[in-house]
Formats: sequence, C-alpha cells, structure tokens
Amino acid sequence: MGLWYLCRGTFPRFSVVNFRFGLEGLVNVKDLGRGEVQTEFLPEEYTIKIGKEGVKIAVFDRVVVSVEAVREESTGKQKVKMLLVKPEIK
Repeated sequence: MGLWYLCRGTFPRFSVVNFRFGLEGLVNVKDLGRGEVQTEFLPEEYTIKIGKEGVKIAVFDRVVVSVEAVREESTGKQKVKMLLVKPEIK
C-alpha cells in the first residue's frame, strides 16, 4: 500500500500516479465492490463519484492504493492489480 494521487478519471477505470517511485497505474471500478458499482464522471469538476454514498475523488486527491501481482490463468504471466483502499467505497 502507498500514497497515490488521482491523475485522470474515465469510465470504467481511473489512473493513479505515485510521484515518489515514478509509477502510474489503473484502478478498475469493477474491482472496488461486489457486483455493479455506481460510477459517475463529472467532467466540469474533474471528479469521479463512486458508490451508493457518492464518494467523490477529484484530480490530484490523495488516495491509498494496494498493489499486488496476479497470475493470469490463461497465459501464466503475472500482471499488476491495483485496488483502492482509501477512501473506502461501499
């Protein structure tokens, strides 16, 4: 886990960046909860509204992201999976 910043929001994923390590990655909205997660992109505010409670994350907001390696069953290769830890989406 580490401190990341939201740098770009699109549907169904958003991009986060860690300036300390020079890393950028994608967080998929479908990985945030079980089943369908309500998501709305507000272009005039550069904000993503996520979940039933409408948690808003704006560009350059600090977020905590978990980074893990996941092996794909079909190819046997590993890929990076990023999950949003904070703010918590319900």
